[in-house]
Amino acid sequence: MRTYFLSLFAIAMALFAAGLFVLAPVQIAFAACLFLSLSWASYVDLKQMEIPDTVSIGLFPAGAIWVLIQVPDDLSVRLMSAMAVLVGLYLFGRAFSWLRGQEGLGFGDVKLIASSTVWIGISNLSVMIVLAACSGIIVSIISVRNAGEAGVQEKMPFGPHLAFSIWIVWLWTTHTSVTA
Repeated sequence: MRTYFLSLFAIAMALFAAGLFVLAPVQIAFAACLFLSLSWASYVDLKQMEIPDTVSIGLFPAGAIWVLIQVPDDLSVRLMSAMAVLVGLYLFGRAFSWLRGQEGLGFGDVKLIASSTVWIGISNLSVMIVLAACSGIIVSIISVRNAGEAGVQEKMPFGPHLAFSIWIVWLWTTHTSVTA
């Protein structure tokens, strides 16, 4: 499992390094902020099963500043979208918990997804969630293969999967806006 997460980090780091050659200086500064924040959130979530509020909440205003600099006309839509995502996913998480009797989506994950909506836009949210889900499924399959039935019952932090997919989608959308 550790190898998988180290591989994701290596890929993310390589993409960050590649971005240094195509992004403008202000974009590099925001890329560094986002990359370091997501890396920290992943590390803490892997260790403690909790995404720090400094990241999940802190990325919201940082993303707003990013949007204000890059696409100021989108700011109000992105902020409202992020709030709608926050409320919608919170209600989904509560409903899941009520129906299944266990937590399926932690509030740290919900806050991170909502904050990422500011960075990547609502139109890219589904791609980000699908990438995170695929990554999570891969880890689940590996866990079951390695640990058998015990792997099925094991709790899995979702933050690293979200962080990796947020990073990929943000880089892609930023790169395509630079080359367009």
